[in-house]
Amino acid sequence: MPRSSGLRSRAWHDAYPADRYFGECDPVSSGVLQHFAIGRRVGGVRVDRSETSDECEDARFAVLYRTQFPVLMRVAFLMTGSNETAEDVVQDTFIRCRSRLGDLEHPPSYLRAAVINECRSVYRRSRRRRVDTQVVNDELPADLVDLRDALGRLPWRQRAAIVLRYFVDVPDREIAEFLACRPSTVRSLIRRGVANLREVLE
Repeated sequence: MPRSSGLRSRAWHDAYPADRYFGECDPVSSGVLQHFAIGRRVGGVRVDRSETSDECEDARFAVLYRTQFPVLMRVAFLMTGSNETAEDVVQDTFIRCRSRLGDLEHPPSYLRAAVINECRSVYRRSRRRRVDTQVVNDELPADLVDLRDALGRLPWRQRAAIVLRYFVDVPDREIAEFLACRPSTVRSLIRRGVANLREVLE
């Protein structure tokens, strides 16, 4: 974040790497790959997908899953305030987007957008039900929990802009696409969000 804010841009990003605190989930043991190993019809004959699947495609998906799962978990956790909800969001996103990923120029960006959209849906549902999705997680450092709670007090667009900029290193232009606004609006959201965070954290 801006030096004047007193919060270094990569302080949280470096102190709490996603793969340490949100895990590296195996797509095989998690059941994500098995979700697609189902019977289907080829030429009118029902066959097991495992007999006709492209092993290279599955291998690429497995690499993408292992590398992006921790990062997406960090985004979803900071957006929803719950590890359990974040895991559901990320798993569902991979399953829902699996068939499209091979045709995309940059799958990580597509997955980030899908996760952010699903987190927005979770946020709206929780507001309608007036429930608090934040839960206690004794395995996370207290500072990370404090940050999560502070982010939870921000308006949704400020929170999304800050999480994407400072925890995933997404450029303003791409954040603007996610939030359907101009890059200048993103910078304004971040400035206001940082100011609000300083009041809560300091």
